[in-house]
Amino acid sequence: REEELYVEAENKEGGWRGLQDMKVVAIKDVATDTKEFTFSNEDGKKYDFTAGQFMSVKIDPNGDGLISPRHYTITSAPGAPHLQCTVKRLPGGVVSEHLHDKVKVGDTLQVHPPFGVFTPREDSEKVVLLSAGVGITPMINFSRAFGDKVALAVHVDRNKAAAAFSFDNLKCPKTMHFNDENGGEPKLDELVNKVMSAIGDDVSTHFYVCGPPTFMDTAIAQLKAKGVTNVFSEAFGPELAR
Repeated sequence: REEELYVEAENKEGGWRGLQDMKVVAIKDVATDTKEFTFSNEDGKKYDFTAGQFMSVKIDPNGDGLISPRHYTITSAPGAPHLQCTVKRLPGGVVSEHLHDKVKVGDTLQVHPPFGVFTPREDSEKVVLLSAGVGITPMINFSRAFGDKVALAVHVDRNKAAAAFSFDNLKCPKTMHFNDENGGEPKLDELVNKVMSAIGDDVSTHFYVCGPPTFMDTAIAQLKAKGVTNVFSEAFGPELAR
């Protein structure tokens, strides 16, 4: 099965196998301690992948060969002539701090092709997107993929400056809860109650949940306690910044 995945990645438009050198063509500050990196070989090649998938970046800041690849959700649209990922600086994070402080436009990094199974299900007809912190990154392409199927989008973050993205492209109701402006982190049981009320307590709705482990685990437990069975998730650490 692993070999099948490698072949599939290689045969996609713009696809490849293993590590490929890619040039950093743009770096943009998108939120507090968060940068968007754009990779391209400037050859007009378009990159096909599935919404929610990630790219893996391999760098060796210490020159000792001991650093494993880091995985970042792709935030550019499928079919674009570049790949983008959004990286939050983590205190003491060897790779994230190197990317933020050392990598410049014009540098070449080694990148694995897109992979990942946190992707839209074909049978999703009514969708809620629920995220916290940097967990909003897969929701960007989910919102593009699902479009009008999204019934509600909810995101929790420290403050407006810390939020890397918004859901401005969606026509559905959306909530951005900023802890600094709303008396701290939301109580997740109350948040889930509000979400369920907003969608008419429809337990057949498909929920896509991403964020720090504590946020995600608690939200999923609350949803399942309400009778929701279609919950799809991916954990992003570390804990939601306070």
